[in-house]
Amino acid sequence: TSTLTLTQYGRLYIKGARKIIDTYSETLDSITDADMGVSGSVTMGIAPSRAPFLLPGVVKEFRKIYPEVNLNFAENKTRDIIKDLSEGKIDFAYTVLSSQEQLKDFEIVPVTDEEVMLVCKKGEDISGICDDGSVDFKKLTDEKFIALQDSQMLTDYFYNLKNKSGSQVDISLCVSELSTAIAMVKEGLGIMLLPSSYKKYGALENELDFYSIRQGSAKRKIAVVYRKDKYINKPMRELIEILVKEV
Repeated sequence: TSTLTLTQYGRLYIKGARKIIDTYSETLDSITDADMGVSGSVTMGIAPSRAPFLLPGVVKEFRKIYPEVNLNFAENKTRDIIKDLSEGKIDFAYTVLSSQEQLKDFEIVPVTDEEVMLVCKKGEDISGICDDGSVDFKKLTDEKFIALQDSQMLTDYFYNLKNKSGSQVDISLCVSELSTAIAMVKEGLGIMLLPSSYKKYGALENELDFYSIRQGSAKRKIAVVYRKDKYINKPMRELIEILVKEV
């Protein structure tokens, strides 16, 4: 029942042990490279809301080049992905960059900037559409808003927009899975916020209308991130290149 914490010596031991494990792992990776990089494994961190839309196409392309390399995807929240990177549990991450994160120990490969947009069913007549094709958030009072329980960023952005615009719109439906929320929007059961990069995932641009928000669009930087002391072998480099190309 008592709280257990690491001593100073315990922290030093773990730090040293991680270096030993990392060195061993990098040695194996370099041997794999020397053997033309046709085997081994790659572990990538990615948000669970993004994974089902992005990964199928990425894996399909990767398998054409490295059919024998095992791929492991650790689906987790951004803050946990960065923690896993620090601890060497994953090789690299495809993630949103946050100003709150300390990334000085990481290499960052920019992928894209994405805008947080408002989406609705294709052809749906919703309130607040302006002449320039943007949406006035203040005029969305009668719309039913769908939110994600585990997407703190999108939820925070919703409330920031609500306060900034003085809108009376509120969340009327809350789900835990992005795919569920999108399915609800496709059926015309509500509107939601969604990053612009999702347009091409699963041909969503053909099923949903995407609108910029007049009160100001949030820009998020998407990047591949890995530790500076991490050896990036050929399969990892190829996977990173595919991720950048897919977006």
